[in-house]
Amino acid sequence: MITTVIIGEKIMSSSNEAYSLNEKSSYGEKIGGKIHYSPTETLYLQENKKLVV
Repeated sequence: MITTVIIGEKIMSSSNEAYSLNEKSSYGEKIGGKIHYSPTETLYLQENKKLVV
């Protein structure tokens, strides 16, 4: 499960699972050594039990 951090309006993770999912399915965007998620991606991944906020 991917653990994320919310800072302001940014939702991001630096977990190995986040990088793995990004490489497999392009969820999130690599920015500054972290994977950043849009609110829509976050909601979808949370509903599918792949991400926790």
